[in-house]
Amino acid sequence: MRKHLLCALGMALLPVVASAQDELLERLLENDDDNVSESSWLELADQPFDLQSVSREELLRLPFLTGSQIDYFLKARERRGFWKTEDGALGALAVTGDTLDFCRRIFYLPDQDRKPIQISSRLRLTYPSNRDAQWLGAVFRNYQRVRATVGNFSLAALAERDPGEQRFDDLSLLSLTLPIRMKATQLEAMVGDFFLEWGQGLVLWGPYGQSIGSSAVAPVRRQARGLRTYLSTDEDFALRGGAVSVTHRSLEVMAFLSRSRLDATPHDSLTVQLSATNGLHRTENELAKKDNAEEEAQGFGAIFSGTRWRVGTLFYQQNFRPLVQPAAHASNYFDFRGSQNRLLSVYGDFNVREYMLAGEWAVNENGGRAFQFTFEGESRPVALAAALWNYSADFHSSRGRGFGSLNDPPVNQQGEYLGVRFNPPSPWNFEGTFLIRRYPWRTFSLPLPATRRELGVTVEWKKAGWLLRLLLRDRDQDELTSSNSYTNRSVVGRENRWRLTLEARRPIGRTLQFLSRLDIQRVQVEIQDQADTSSDSPQQGFAVSQEIGWRPRPNLRLYARLSVFDTPPAEAIYVYERDLPGVLTNFALREQGERWYIFLAWQPIPQLQISAKASQIWRLTNEDDTIGSDGLAWSVQVDWQLGTSKTPKGRSGRTENEQ
Repeated sequence: MRKHLLCALGMALLPVVASAQDELLERLLENDDDNVSESSWLELADQPFDLQSVSREELLRLPFLTGSQIDYFLKARERRGFWKTEDGALGALAVTGDTLDFCRRIFYLPDQDRKPIQISSRLRLTYPSNRDAQWLGAVFRNYQRVRATVGNFSLAALAERDPGEQRFDDLSLLSLTLPIRMKATQLEAMVGDFFLEWGQGLVLWGPYGQSIGSSAVAPVRRQARGLRTYLSTDEDFALRGGAVSVTHRSLEVMAFLSRSRLDATPHDSLTVQLSATNGLHRTENELAKKDNAEEEAQGFGAIFSGTRWRVGTLFYQQNFRPLVQPAAHASNYFDFRGSQNRLLSVYGDFNVREYMLAGEWAVNENGGRAFQFTFEGESRPVALAAALWNYSADFHSSRGRGFGSLNDPPVNQQGEYLGVRFNPPSPWNFEGTFLIRRYPWRTFSLPLPATRRELGVTVEWKKAGWLLRLLLRDRDQDELTSSNSYTNRSVVGRENRWRLTLEARRPIGRTLQFLSRLDIQRVQVEIQDQADTSSDSPQQGFAVSQEIGWRPRPNLRLYARLSVFDTPPAEAIYVYERDLPGVLTNFALREQGERWYIFLAWQPIPQLQISAKASQIWRLTNEDDTIGSDGLAWSVQVDWQLGTSKTPKGRSGRTENEQ
């Protein structure tokens, strides 16, 4: 009864409550995956763009900016020579409302009183809600990151120990960068940990990609940024060695050399199995995989650019020791095996006003091929985005990222994507996405080709401070499942997952704001077996959330949220939560219960920010509605800077990646 009363209360609040300043960031970050703690979008607020030097490629990564806005901004900057004020620069981008607020966080003008030596640091301490009995180390998570700039020379270092790990140096990353600029030539050298974004990401990309969210345009805005320093907490994805990039007029040439240790499962003294790892070494089993393989990587590439186009080619080689041997299972038949992998990539993009076409084609040593093309065009008030890709089953690219995927490599997949945004001159905004993935080669016992279809619809209404949003997600895919209703053995099923989200936001006065949210999810599996073709009963769940935000002073923010949920035991509803700067949280609400959290951000002086979060979850443990709770989880973070007389807006930090 208590559950239904709270649900009714949350639904009653929907018409009368309101908004949050992080609206755009939330739309880009929310997804059905609670295993990812970082995102490329978070880094924008942590290492904001310099308005005096930001490039067209960097601006194109922002899905809320159109081609005409970007062109007008770049022409205005060229005409003026430099921007005198931040408001003038953002005015040239023609952004307003929530988009303007977000842009103030991801753009800045260089400090006129900049000192020759600058230092920034992030210290974080986290205590999880539960402890695993198999953990060997302390339960706390320690995270320390330092960045220093001396003239043009920069140094970045990161050390971390996850909960349960014994050693503080399980993750230690160090990067040195030296840019040298001359009249028509620019040289940048890196030593330490780095990564390379290239083309569409088929061969080389960062530690995470871009998932399909509510933005129709964002998935095709895949603009590579070249060599970047690496400070992600997923250490296995870092290249470790040296890299150099030389740009002369329209030509850029880059080369790199890396040698790093990788986690792997040993088969015997001569072979190992590479597998997706998260860098955790908390238990005896995880420690047994630590640093069992070595990768040597080297590559070189060149890009030639014109006013409206770019073309480039890249050669990349990996050498592994000991020999890589996948698991002896039918689903691993096409996995990489051996000691050497060579890849060649050709990339190009072309843009005219509001239209841009980009593509990459790649081949590896054993003949596996992959290609991907993206298109974006806009004729106001309609924007169109499309993508087409084909990754063969024997294409091996362990450092690549597939389309619309956070961390999956481009292999064994064909697909098409279509996104449409309709933004008329009215309070209404509409976005729709449609995605098909096909997996042509056998994975377990699924029929060929196994398919997955996703449909998304977003409807927004904004007026006089109000924001009402409706999101609909429908996913249909082949799954290997077991249904006790019809059979006691594993069988093939067709899963349909439907989710509806309703949100209402609006500030109350100048210091108070509210957010009410209702999520309804329905999952049904249709059994596809030779002996029986039938359907399980639909499983339904819901979550109701109420958040209150209070900002009594410009430098102090406090948020509190209560969520009530009821989902089937095997299912979850993922909800985006506020968290410490640099941490991405899409929390999985499972079973039946309640969850609360409180988040605080305080900036006593411009160079210092203190953030803290506390959370807890209660679940019903049996049929008589007895409540059992997890432990209290809390985290504290301190961000500080030295060497500037003031802190640029938005430089308070939002990600653990200093890319």
